[in-house]
Amino acid sequence: MDFLWNGLLSITWQQVVMYVVGLLLIYLAIEKNYEPALLLPMGFGAILVNLPASGVLNQFMEGAGETHGIIQWLFESGIEASEAFPLLLFIGIGAMIDFGPLLS
Repeated sequence: MDFLWNGLLSITWQQVVMYVVGLLLIYLAIEKNYEPALLLPMGFGAILVNLPASGVLNQFMEGAGETHGIIQWLFESGIEASEAFPLLLFIGIGAMIDFGPLLS
């Protein structure tokens, strides 16, 4: 329980602002139906990344020192080492392009 209490006390005002932004994006995606395929994952990501001690980002914890998160690992393996993620992103965006107006 002490770990949970320390995590709640380490929340900053910037994280609270990002929680509100994430909730706004989720609201716009679900209620207003504004680009739900784009806004819903962005809203969840904005909330999940800003959770304290979630293991997503590099964080400095008292007593444990700096911990490396999953985003640091993904950056080191997918971008620094092999540059595979930008290529996959380029291919994924290219697969989503609608060529209907161009072909007609």
